[in-house]
Amino acid sequence: MVKVKDTILYISREVLDKLPDPERNKFELVSSFKPTWLAECFQYLEENDPDADWMEGQEGEPFKDLDDYEDWTGIDWDSCGTSVYKRVYDIFTGEDEKYFRALAEGEEGNPIRIKYE
Repeated sequence: MVKVKDTILYISREVLDKLPDPERNKFELVSSFKPTWLAECFQYLEENDPDADWMEGQEGEPFKDLDDYEDWTGIDWDSCGTSVYKRVYDIFTGEDEKYFRALAEGEEGNPIRIKYE
């Protein structure tokens, strides 16, 4: 049997804005991404670590690579920015997942990530 320590839910600003205030206040901002900042990061990587394809080592980073980031936003990385919020759950049910996926429905991309630790 696999024991899950915590479940981390990452959501976009657009999903966060749909939550009622008491629920919204349980999330914390992890990162904000702007196209200009991403361009600077990619330029740095190109000059200093040409084999890398994504910024590694950021605490709470929900994206594994550039394709994953673009899947989140639904748009090319240089066309938009995004903000990422997280909440850690001791117990995250299937009903919780359905609730958040329904909130994300209609948004561009796939603005939810669930990580089990």
